[in-house]
Amino acid sequence: DISLALTRALEGRGIKIHLNTELRQSDIGSESIEAELFSDGRPTTIRANKMLVAVGRAPAIEAFADSGIEIDGGFVAVDGALRSSRKNVYAVGDLLPTPQLAHVAFAEGIFAAEVIAGLDPEPIDYGVIPHCVYSYPEVASVGMTEDEARSAGLEIEVVRSRFSGNSRANIAGAVAGEAKVVAEVGGRILGIQMIGPSVTELVAEATLITGWAAEPQDVAKFLHPHPTFSEVLGEAALKLAGKPLHTL
Repeated sequence: DISLALTRALEGRGIKIHLNTELRQSDIGSESIEAELFSDGRPTTIRANKMLVAVGRAPAIEAFADSGIEIDGGFVAVDGALRSSRKNVYAVGDLLPTPQLAHVAFAEGIFAAEVIAGLDPEPIDYGVIPHCVYSYPEVASVGMTEDEARSAGLEIEVVRSRFSGNSRANIAGAVAGEAKVVAEVGGRILGIQMIGPSVTELVAEATLITGWAAEPQDVAKFLHPHPTFSEVLGEAALKLAGKPLHTL
């Protein structure tokens, strides 16, 4: 749902999106670029001023070839304490097959440091890692999606709280977007996905909600200041608790 909303927003700004498309070749000149795309069995040629290639990244593990460090599937193999197969060598961040996000690497680095210091840190819960896309409009999510919750066999309910009913969004002239909240029927909030203004900031609260397995009535009893974008989350919790304030 959020991806579709972002696609529509980008296309509304004149951006053309080619999915499931292969870049066959490109001719990069001094002032322009000509690229041949291949999609659905048909070639298409586009011309542009600039090209940005972002095809992901992979660990630079070549230096570990003769180090005795075990590699599994292109990543450093570690145990539950992030220890590699070589004594006193730990691996964190993009060396692991975990989300390639800076805040994940921070958490793993802190965890490994505390293990080395002889502490007993709580394992990282990768199920509540916040994800952000710094597009316009912004996108952010944490926890389970609707499809993931249903695939897990959970009985769920889903509510949406739209920015069009949010006073701060109307003041800012940024009313496109929504917060989608997935919760167990009569139970905890499982995940939150958002698109709209400042949602990459709002996802911090969403992470607390999902990480602490809060139930809608837990969140609904806390005030969200008015007018703020954060009321979108408060309104969603009120809806789930059966007490909507601004929406039906």
